[in-house]
Amino acid sequence: MSVAVDVLVIGAGPSGLTVAAEIARSGATVRVIDKRAVSPIPRAGTLLPRPLELFDARGIAGRFINK
Repeated sequence: MSVAVDVLVIGAGPSGLTVAAEIARSGATVRVIDKRAVSPIPRAGTLLPRPLELFDARGIAGRFINK
Protein backbone atom coordinates (compact mmCIF):
# COMPACT_ATOMS: atom_id res chain seq x y z
CA MET A 1 0.00 0.00 0.00
CA SER A 2 1.42 3.38 -0.93
CA VAL A 3 0.33 6.68 0.54
CA ALA A 4 0.92 9.93 -1.31
CA VAL A 5 2.65 12.70 0.63
CA ASP A 6 3.89 16.12 -0.42
CA VAL A 7 7.34 15.76 1.15
CA LEU A 8 9.42 12.78 2.24
CA VAL A 9 12.08 13.55 4.87
CA ILE A 10 14.88 11.03 5.18
CA GLY A 11 16.32 10.91 8.70
CA ALA A 12 14.58 11.43 12.03
CA GLY A 13 17.39 13.25 13.77
CA PRO A 14 17.05 16.80 15.09
CA SER A 15 17.43 18.39 11.64
CA GLY A 16 15.04 16.04 9.88
CA LEU A 17 12.37 16.38 12.52
CA THR A 18 12.70 20.17 12.58
CA VAL A 19 12.35 20.34 8.80
CA ALA A 20 9.37 17.98 8.89
CA ALA A 21 7.66 20.05 11.58
CA GLU A 22 8.17 23.29 9.64
CA ILE A 23 6.82 21.75 6.45
CA ALA A 24 3.81 20.31 8.28
CA ARG A 25 3.10 23.73 9.82
CA SER A 26 2.76 25.09 6.29
CA GLY A 27 -0.02 22.60 5.60
CA ALA A 28 1.86 20.05 3.50
CA THR A 29 1.71 16.34 4.27
CA VAL A 30 5.04 14.94 5.46
CA ARG A 31 6.39 11.47 6.05
CA VAL A 32 9.63 10.93 7.99
CA ILE A 33 11.58 7.71 7.57
CA ASP A 34 14.70 6.62 9.41
CA LYS A 35 16.79 3.47 9.19
CA ARG A 36 17.53 3.24 12.91
CA ALA A 37 15.49 1.08 15.21
CA VAL A 38 13.94 2.85 18.16
CA SER A 39 16.09 2.44 21.23
CA PRO A 40 14.56 2.28 24.71
CA ILE A 41 17.52 4.35 25.93
CA PRO A 42 17.40 8.07 25.11
CA ARG A 43 20.38 9.38 23.17
CA ALA A 44 20.36 12.84 24.71
CA GLY A 45 19.13 14.45 27.88
CA THR A 46 19.54 18.08 26.89
CA LEU A 47 18.22 20.65 24.48
CA LEU A 48 20.78 22.66 22.55
CA PRO A 49 20.43 26.44 22.23
CA ARG A 50 19.52 26.63 18.52
CA PRO A 51 16.53 24.26 18.64
CA LEU A 52 15.38 26.09 21.77
CA GLU A 53 15.57 29.39 19.86
CA LEU A 54 13.44 27.88 17.07
CA PHE A 55 10.91 26.62 19.60
CA ASP A 56 10.85 30.06 21.25
CA ALA A 57 10.15 31.70 17.88
CA ARG A 58 7.09 29.46 17.61
CA GLY A 59 5.95 30.14 21.17
CA ILE A 60 6.48 26.59 22.43
CA ALA A 61 9.86 26.77 24.23
CA GLY A 62 8.17 26.65 27.63
CA ARG A 63 7.07 23.07 26.97
CA PHE A 64 10.71 21.97 26.97
CA ILE A 65 12.08 23.93 29.93
CA ASN A 66 11.84 22.62 33.49
CA LYS A 67 10.29 25.20 35.74
